[in-house]
This record gives sequence, structure tokens and C-alpha cells, in this order.
Amino acid sequence: LVYTDYTLKTNTMQIGIYSTITYFVITSDPVYTMTFKVSTPYQGDNDQTINTSVASSTSTTVNSKVNSIISSHSSESDYDRLHSYMDEICGLVEYDTAAASAGANSSNSGSWQMINVFDGNSSTNVVCEGYSKAFKYLCDNSSWSSSVNCYLVTGKLSSEDHMWNIVTIGSDAYLVDVTNSDGLPSGSTPLFLRGGTRSGDSYTFSRGGSDNLTFTYDSDTTSLWSSSILTLAASDYEAPAELEIKHSLTLGDDIGVNFYVKNWTDANAYMTFTVNGKNTIDNGSDYEGMQKFTCTVNSLEMGMDISAVYHYSGGTKSETYSVSQYINEALDDPSKLNNDANAIALVKATADYGHYVQQYLFELHPGISGNYTAMSNKNNLDSSDISTAKSGLSSSNYDLIRNTGQSGIENVTFSLYLDAKTSIYLYLNPAKDYTGTPTVSAYSVENVGGRYRIVVPNLGAAQLSDISSVTVTANSNFTISNISAYAYAKLILNSDTTSEKAKYAMAALYNYCQAAKAYKGV
Repeated sequence: LVYTDYTLKTNTMQIGIYSTITYFVITSDPVYTMTFKVSTPYQGDNDQTINTSVASSTSTTVNSKVNSIISSHSSESDYDRLHSYMDEICGLVEYDTAAASAGANSSNSGSWQMINVFDGNSSTNVVCEGYSKAFKYLCDNSSWSSSVNCYLVTGKLSSEDHMWNIVTIGSDAYLVDVTNSDGLPSGSTPLFLRGGTRSGDSYTFSRGGSDNLTFTYDSDTTSLWSSSILTLAASDYEAPAELEIKHSLTLGDDIGVNFYVKNWTDANAYMTFTVNGKNTIDNGSDYEGMQKFTCTVNSLEMGMDISAVYHYSGGTKSETYSVSQYINEALDDPSKLNNDANAIALVKATADYGHYVQQYLFELHPGISGNYTAMSNKNNLDSSDISTAKSGLSSSNYDLIRNTGQSGIENVTFSLYLDAKTSIYLYLNPAKDYTGTPTVSAYSVENVGGRYRIVVPNLGAAQLSDISSVTVTANSNFTISNISAYAYAKLILNSDTTSEKAKYAMAALYNYCQAAKAYKGV
């Protein structure tokens, strides 16, 4: 719990319970005998003993505050965090003029220590040492994306003794003087990450107009730190352009959100996503000079928040977004879609698809509804939409053909798997006497509970009408023809036993595909 002791040239610093240190050298034996005088608020029976209860309580309070500050700014860029630390300190204390006048060995000796910044006591303030040590303590206990180091230096500010900080970012050094950045009038330039031209052991900086301050290193500083630390960069640190994240939907293909990062500086940046407890990562791609990252979701997750974190060399940037948020923003302000009628229609159809499919799945699986955020519909489908979908699917091209013959396969059933893209599941139900394993052209077959499943995978919105066929080899060959998501929708829409919610879901799927095809011009 000892503050930095420049006399012994050590560079360890904690919260400053002790206010002074004296030492004696026994020449016949190279042993240092040191006596510590405890700062008045923490003294026990005398000035060389500690009231452990008060010291422990204060230490807990201080470190709790320090950890809270560091945590609350952990997602910021290195530059923003350094600035936030300065702002936090200036918000917690003011310059202690009375202590500065009385001197370091007065009853106000705590004003020389960082403890007064973080002790939660609004009546305790600091002088330059307290400001500088507090800033260094926050920096030393932080993890940085780039190489950031903070140093304490001493010398003269004009003719007065002073302490301030040097911060190195990479190989460049900059001055930070929290003390003389506190309480500046509007329009002034704070002494934050300042560079300049060295004149001997001095630097002069302007805070605006004729308000100039000259800092001169003392001999302790010049003997303790190397020239690479004490020689500042030629100019002030230039903060990188602020990252900006824009969005769009993955229209006409799968369901998801594209995140576009402007003003990026790190080609190796990546983005992580969390939605519905699932974690994904995207290394991104270039899109018109921006970095593009995509998070896909299924229909149940369209109303749920996507927690996105952009990871880059300067730190991280976090935000929360969702498919439904973009839909609402775009329909409120169609200029986001360039007032494109086909894009607007597709966004509405996407919202309807999410809403009606959700209602259908909630009906099939009643226990899951409380786990998802319901989507709002935008077109309010009615019986006429079901009739329109039936008419659009009336072609025999959407009649699944599955004549199994004497193959050993009794019948074929199918269903849709409604994820970010849609997959078609074909189930081959074997006859009782069938003992083989069927094979299928183009697709793999897996045994699922005694049935053989073929998956036609990952159909985008505009591909839901695409028709395919497969040849199955069992005891004999047979072909399954007219395989499509539309064929499944047609069965549901024309069935006398399926529910109204199922029919609305298939009508919404039909509209979703038609809108996607119009948008993509296919």
C-alpha cells in the first residue's frame, strides 16, 4: 500500500495509505531500515500503525469504484477509454487549493494520493499528484487493444512543482495533464494526448488563445525515464474516425441482418453475434469500401435482439439490433429502401412471413411461444390471400410425384424446415420386409427413427418455387418429382384437415417467395 517512491526509484504504486517514507543506510551492512508514517485518516494508535478496519474498508471502496469505471468503458476504443478515464476523474474531484497551499505533510496529505479520487467521499479532493496517480492506476489496470502505457513524470509547470502523465501509444508518446484539463471553460483545448516540439527538457502547450503552459522535466524524471518516453510525438494524437455501423436486411435470400462498418481501420476485424442463446462469428467481407458482416436468424427469432460485437485492433464496439427493428424503420422511412416499390413489398412480405409462420409454429408447439418475441404482420392477410395462393399454386408442377413401385419403400412424406433459409425434408418409409439402405442421387440419406430422410437444403426466399427431382435406389429405382416448398404449401392450402394458422403460414410463404422473385427480377 505504498505510493510511488521516486527517491528509491521504484515504480510501484497503489492507493497511498502511507504519506511519507524515510530511510537510513547502515554502512557496515547493505540493509535499508525504513519507517513509514501513516496518513492521518488511517492511523491506529500512533502515526506508524494502521487502523486496519478503516484501511480495509477504504481499499474495498476504492477498488470497487476503479473496477466499475474500467468495466463501464471496457467496450470503447483505446482513445475513447483514455478520454473517459480523464472525464471520470474530473467528475469525481476538484483541485484542492487549500491542500496545495498547506503542503504535502499537512493534515490534507491524502490530497496527494489517488485514494481521494475513488473513496466515494465528495468532500475529499486532490492536487496534481492525486489526479496523475488516479489516471495511471486506471490505465495500469486496463487491458488495451494496442500497446498503451502510462507513466508519472514530475517537474515544473512554469515555476511551480507539478506531476503529470506521459502516455505512449505504440512507439509515440503524448502528454496528459488531467489537473489542468479539469474545469476548462468552453472552447478550451484540454491537455490530453498532446504532442509537440521539445526545447531542452520543456514543452509548451496552448489551451486556447494566449493560455499557454510550459512543462519542464526535473532531474528525477530525466534520470528515471528514457528519451523515447520523454520525447513527445511531433503533433497531438489524432483519434481515428469514429466507427459507424449501418444495417440492411438480407433481402430475397435468407432471413437476417447485414451490419456494415464504416471508417474501419483493421482488415482483420470480425464480428460476433448472440441471438436466442446461440453464438456465431463472421470474419466479414468487403462491400463498397465498408466491412460487411451478416447474422442470420430463423422465423421464430425475427423479433429477437441480436447482440453484435465488432472486434478490432482499437477495441470493441457493441450494439443491439433485430430484423423487426429494421422492418419497422424501413416501412416508417421508405428512403432506407430508396423508395423501391419491390423492396418495400418484400420487407412487408418478410414481416408477414415471420408473423404467420410464428403463429403456426406456436400452435404446433404451444410451450415455445414464451421464448420468442412475436412478429407483427404488415399486410393483415385474410381469406382472399389464401385463395390467391391456391390459385398461384394450381399448376400440376406443384403436385409431388412419388410412385415408389416395388422398391421396398412403402411411401414418401415430406415437410419444411423453416430456418434462415428453407430446407425440404423427404421421408422414405420402408416396407416391413425392406432390409437395405436406400441411396439417392445428389443428396445423402440418414436414418431417422426407422425412416430415411433426404434433405434438399438451404433454399432462399426466391427459390421456394424451384422444382427438383431425385432418383432413389432401393430394391428398385424410383423417382420423386416436383419437389418444392410450393408443393408442400399446396398440400397444406388444399387440405381439409389443416388449421387456419397453417394455411395463413403457407399463404405468407407464397407471398414471401413472389415478392423475393419480383425484387430479384427472376
